[in-house]
Amino acid sequence: MNDRRGVPYFSGMADERRAPRKRDRIDVAMRVDSGALVLTVEDNGRGIAESEIEDSKSLGLLGMRERVLPFGGAIEIAGARDKGTKVRVVHPPRLE
Repeated sequence: MNDRRGVPYFSGMADERRAPRKRDRIDVAMRVDSGALVLTVEDNGRGIAESEIEDSKSLGLLGMRERVLPFGGAIEIAGARDKGTKVRVVHPPRLE
C-alpha cells in the first residue's frame, strides 16, 4: 500500500507501545474498508478506565485525537479491566 494516510497514526499509536502496562501481547492491524483506512491496536494489559479516556490530562490520547479529527477521522478507545485496551482509528477515503 503506498497510501500514506496511516503514517501520522503510527507515531501516535507508538504511545500505546511505550505506556507502562503489564501485558505480553500487542496486536496491530491495518486494512482498507470501503476506501477508509482502519487501524486497530489492541493489547492484553490492565485495560484503560473510562475516566482515563475522558481525562483532559491524558496527553497521549489527546495527541492521537489531534492527529485523527482534523482529517475527518474517528477514534474509538475502549478498555476492559485486566483484559486490555483497544484503539481503533478510521480515516475516511481521500477526496480527490
